[in-house]
Amino acid sequence: EVYFDDLEITYTEGLVVQENHYNPWGNALVGIDKVGSPDDKFQYNGKEKQSELGLNWFSYGARMYDPQLGRWHNVDPLADQMRRHSPYNYCFDNPMRFIDPDGMDVVSVAGGTTYTGADAVTATKQLQSQSLHKQMKDDMKKLSDEYSGDDPGKGKKSEPTLGQNLLNGTPVIGSALRSGDKLAKGDYVGATVDFGWSLFELFSFGVATEYRLGTAVTTKVVETVVAEESMTMVGRWMSKAEYEAMKAGGRVLEGAGGKTSVATGGSDVFTAAAKGSVYAEFEVATSSLIQGGQANWFSILGPNASKSQLFMLEKQGGELLPKIQNLSKILGVK
Repeated sequence: EVYFDDLEITYTEGLVVQENHYNPWGNALVGIDKVGSPDDKFQYNGKEKQSELGLNWFSYGARMYDPQLGRWHNVDPLADQMRRHSPYNYCFDNPMRFIDPDGMDVVSVAGGTTYTGADAVTATKQLQSQSLHKQMKDDMKKLSDEYSGDDPGKGKKSEPTLGQNLLNGTPVIGSALRSGDKLAKGDYVGATVDFGWSLFELFSFGVATEYRLGTAVTTKVVETVVAEESMTMVGRWMSKAEYEAMKAGGRVLEGAGGKTSVATGGSDVFTAAAKGSVYAEFEVATSSLIQGGQANWFSILGPNASKSQLFMLEKQGGELLPKIQNLSKILGVK
């Protein structure tokens, strides 16, 4: 028998020590900020705010950024690679699309949004909800037959489905279902423990088992996202020998300086090619594309690329000289 005597559960809301709000350029929105004590200096983009002399610049490593002007106060160390832009501009004057991790090269988020901290947690939960909605409905219909995890046709235990993992991690319901399952199998002690746990969850509003939903379900969502890696169709003017080598090897070849230039939008986007060059298009993983000097120019990196660019590639989770897919026939000749 299990008794719950003099059970008391209290909930205390966490103390908000500091809260910062910015416009896209990183300038603080005075009036809705909540300054901490002591004030945490690592703020916009996780960079340290330099408040000496009232300047309020951010240290990005390679140089200092002034969010009040939306400009750098030093020349870009990689200015020779982006000659079409001012060496003092911040994120090509478009911080809604580009980010600059270290004050040198920029990274495109391809129209998306980068989340950090609590925002990342919220975004992940939204992704879980959207990704699981349809499969949850299908799994609910089969739940009574599949919940135990036993496969009668094969005589062995099968891996729980995504819907089962979701219900297992759902406060109150998951514990109650596990209790009933164990009771049917004659596991009276386990059934009692799970039933008691469901009562505890009921009074704690599910806070006690939030981790179950976060581990079992998120793992499945991540596996799905990784399996469906985004691909981008790009084009390149190249020598006939390079085209044949890519066709045979199935990978991008390393260009001069460790970079292979590609572009989106067709053969007219980038025309600085030698006579006799051929144009073809192919697909590569989006994570392996480093933003170039124009919005639709990109670089694919090899082992001899600069350290700063290799750092960007690693941050994006990209691959050196990645595999290609759907290589087209030769579409143009110079």
